[in-house]
Amino acid sequence: DTPSEYGKYVQSVNAWLAAKKRLASAADDQDMGVASVDAIRKSLDAVERDAKLWLKHRWGLWADAEATTQAEKTEKAALAGFFKQFSHDELAADLHEKNQRLKARANKLVKELGPLIDGKICLVGYTASAQGDLVATPVHAAMPGVMVHANIVNMLLQDRVPVRAPLSWNLAMFLIVGLVVTVGSGARGWETGVAAMVVVVGLVAVVGATLFATRLIHLATIPAIATGLMTWAVVTTWRQSTAERTRRNLTRALTQYASPAVASRIAGELNVTDLSPESATVSCFFCDLAGFTAMSEKLGPGQTRDVLNPYLAVTSEELVARGALVNKFIGDGVFAFFNAPILQCDDHATRACEAALSIRRDVAQLDGGGGEGLVVRIGVATGEAFVGDYGSGVKLDYTCIGDTVNVGSRLERAAKVLGASILVDKETRDGAGAGFVFRSIGKLRVQGRQRAVEAFELLDPAWARHASRIASAERFAEAIRCFQCCQWDSCLAILGECGDLDPSDLAPTIYAHAVETQRDSHTSQEWDGTLDVGSA
Repeated sequence: DTPSEYGKYVQSVNAWLAAKKRLASAADDQDMGVASVDAIRKSLDAVERDAKLWLKHRWGLWADAEATTQAEKTEKAALAGFFKQFSHDELAADLHEKNQRLKARANKLVKELGPLIDGKICLVGYTASAQGDLVATPVHAAMPGVMVHANIVNMLLQDRVPVRAPLSWNLAMFLIVGLVVTVGSGARGWETGVAAMVVVVGLVAVVGATLFATRLIHLATIPAIATGLMTWAVVTTWRQSTAERTRRNLTRALTQYASPAVASRIAGELNVTDLSPESATVSCFFCDLAGFTAMSEKLGPGQTRDVLNPYLAVTSEELVARGALVNKFIGDGVFAFFNAPILQCDDHATRACEAALSIRRDVAQLDGGGGEGLVVRIGVATGEAFVGDYGSGVKLDYTCIGDTVNVGSRLERAAKVLGASILVDKETRDGAGAGFVFRSIGKLRVQGRQRAVEAFELLDPAWARHASRIASAERFAEAIRCFQCCQWDSCLAILGECGDLDPSDLAPTIYAHAVETQRDSHTSQEWDGTLDVGSA
């Protein structure tokens, strides 16, 4: 068995080593230190002597004995080795020799490293992953701690220390990002908002990376990007909610002027928030029934309604089908216009002429009471007007205002005077194209307007198949040229021919009466060649 003094021996060895260390560092008094070391050494020597005696005694028991089990063989071999070493002090000598060699090697390395590390910073640490000295960094998930310290020291030595951007820079960046995304998301559709957000986020990331790479200035790019995303989300949500409410209000307003389906389509396609007046080129359409006052007096309210409602329905359907906005009904009168900003069409003059011909044909098939068909008078004018909501907070009307509207209304009244069905101005004729048949009516001076209107009658396409009617229209145009040049006798002669060719045409009679009225009251210098229909 191992002597109980072995534990005390271990404590004494540790005390002896600590005393030698204190003696080497001169931390204690030298004389007292030496005495302490010697005293401990003497106690150790006594223990070692006793241990050697015990070992000799133990080995004496095994020297001639025969080991029978594996445990006995192991013990005997161990005792033999220990006895050999300690009995001749071979272990101590070997340890002393190795310590001397290590000490000499260490001294040599210190002398070699001295010149290499003199005046330098030397970091010593583990790089092996098994040592556990690993930390997470932005460039690597597990970097040895000594390498992290080395990079920090290197940055300090090169004066390349990252710094935070000034607060004013970050605030300016947040403000710019917020404004750009807000304007992009609020002024246009959601596609523009997404594009603005992507561009701003990309620019912030590029600027932040460039500043850090070139000047080691750290911008708050992540908060700025988050600001842009949140701004886009808030503005888009707000815009969608308000736009939907505006679209519903716009749809309700438009149903007054167009069918519900058309109103819904307009509101869904337009990017407008109100119906404020704006300039537009429109074709204004005025229509009423010939002889309606006498007819309503004859039929009475009930029968008049039975006649009026089908007429208004047919007229509205034809106009709406061709993209017009039916603005209002005034008794038997209908006012509509084409190419409103909320319902644009480039061929508005063509559509207006097509609607006029269709309405005249369809209305003629309606019963006007007593088995007689209805007759309409239509005036169409094309030009600039202001289109939008007009009125007060109590009542608003989406309509158009301007001289073009007045011209269209006056042409409808002039049609009554001249016995024509459809009168249009020169702009409408030019815009309608070659698919229609027109007859020149000359320059008309209408009520409330100083400048004359060059008017044309829109004829039924069937006229082109009747040679007599084409000849009448051509001769009537010649009569108008004579009328405008004060060639009164020639004008009257040609007008007489026109009356013979088409006795139902009232225009030659009207012009003949004007010739008789004007020939003695105007000279060629005073005459402007206009037919006055302003009293209509």
